[in-house]
Amino acid sequence: MEPHVIHIRCPEIEAIDEIGVGRAEMVLRFNEGMYKGRFLYVKTDIEGERIGSGNPEEFNTTTYIENAGLSEIHCMILFNEELSEYILVNATTQNSGTWVKITPNQFSCKKVLPNSFFKIADLDFFISSGPSYSLEQVAKILVSEKFHRFFTNTKEFISLNTDELELNSHDKYELKEEIGRLKSLPENLRSLVFSAQDINFEVHYKPIRIGNTGNCDVTIPYSSDYFITLQYIHPNYYLEPSDNCPVYQKLKHEEEFVLCPGNIFKVGKIEFLASRFNVGRWSHIGKRQAMEDADVICHNLFTYEDLPIGFYSVYDGHGGSQCSQFLKKTLHSTLRRLILSSPSRCSDVMNTLRSSILLAFAEVDAKFEEENPDICTSVGSAAIVCLILGDRIITANLGDSRAVLCRNGQAIELSIDHKPDNSKELNRILSHGGSVMLGRIDSKLAVSRAFGDFQFKNGSRGSLVSIEPDITQIFINPVEDEFLVIGCDGLFEAYSSQDLVEIIRERLASMPETEQDPNRVIRELVNEAVFENRTSDNVTALLITLSSAISL
Repeated sequence: MEPHVIHIRCPEIEAIDEIGVGRAEMVLRFNEGMYKGRFLYVKTDIEGERIGSGNPEEFNTTTYIENAGLSEIHCMILFNEELSEYILVNATTQNSGTWVKITPNQFSCKKVLPNSFFKIADLDFFISSGPSYSLEQVAKILVSEKFHRFFTNTKEFISLNTDELELNSHDKYELKEEIGRLKSLPENLRSLVFSAQDINFEVHYKPIRIGNTGNCDVTIPYSSDYFITLQYIHPNYYLEPSDNCPVYQKLKHEEEFVLCPGNIFKVGKIEFLASRFNVGRWSHIGKRQAMEDADVICHNLFTYEDLPIGFYSVYDGHGGSQCSQFLKKTLHSTLRRLILSSPSRCSDVMNTLRSSILLAFAEVDAKFEEENPDICTSVGSAAIVCLILGDRIITANLGDSRAVLCRNGQAIELSIDHKPDNSKELNRILSHGGSVMLGRIDSKLAVSRAFGDFQFKNGSRGSLVSIEPDITQIFINPVEDEFLVIGCDGLFEAYSSQDLVEIIRERLASMPETEQDPNRVIRELVNEAVFENRTSDNVTALLITLSSAISL
């Protein structure tokens, strides 16, 4: 059976509340500890998931873990069907507690409560409330900061409606200067607005920066260049970590936390990664001298508070690994920034995503040329990116890597291979004065769209190699759609799309329903492609299961 090729442009305007939520499953993968690599699907019944060391018959634990420093019922995960939300609840009073990792710009993690703990690596920090001050004390503080220069009766100033203040231009300048010199204020002045005609200043505590760089207020003994900023903005404290900073917030007893795809939390000696889908990945150098592939699994871009977007990609480099590694570091973060900065982010989600993808591809390509002038002419990479949000999959493709959906056993190709001898690609290349011989542009390059390869982009003939991706969309059928496989051309040299789907489907279905492991299956297929001499190329693949169990 030949695969069906899907090629759908994005629809008309769709606001964020018009995007379907899709299947509401949650997978917990053991990220660290003795069970690393194992996983479980969170229960959605009324009692939810109960994780601990207590005997299941006595404590009704649903995930029983021994020798990991857990209390009998350490934490629970409850499903709110009405909101399609999973709620993590700290159920222990032990000091080990339940810790949630804070990531940069993560919506639900930044605010922290007074009298609470956070952790950077293995260092614990405690946030406590400071003293309160009376109005008389505040008046004295203002006097000590020279505000009495402007007001003869400080108490009167405190009770005065500051909108009624009248100052001449010189006093306005002096007041602005004095406010600028304030370095700290007591707790009840951490957010204080002064307004007098066109003057409007907000004054609060200077943020505290904790890290190991020279400009940090608190130095910690670690070699990595990460830091965290602790800031008070009335009436709350906020934590903002740098990229890759291992900072965790401790939940209080019975405190609730809305668990989203991409969240990481620790209980005892165990660390869990929450995701909407179970994902496996594997790569092999094959018979090549160097590994030029790269891949990214990002379960949530955190661009929408109530709409997680998973980002899954494979980059197939050529001429070297520099371009694929550059994409691995920059493409998803660039896309995230562009989505967040779009004025139509919430009012027109799908077209925002499409325009952001186009801009991200162009921007990252230009950045690669700028930062790598010595190699950018001959080094490049194909790219296949799948975004999964709500009830749909968006695919963006450059080159000959491929994304294939399994729908009730049939392969549906979500991308089109960009080969120079493809009729559409051939016509474009010829129209720019290029040639195609033996399936290669000017007898050299075997793909017609790619990152890098600037020898085919900056010449007098224009861009023989395009940076514009094909973007497609398909709605997920919750009954028939079983998994998505993303791979470089080495994978599809070894297997046709339909053969690949059939083999994966058969191997997943042979496992017990709660133990169908995509990582094990894709590892087997990649290794068989190499060791059975089906391909000599690098092979990299991702396997994303769209349902918890497949049966034939």
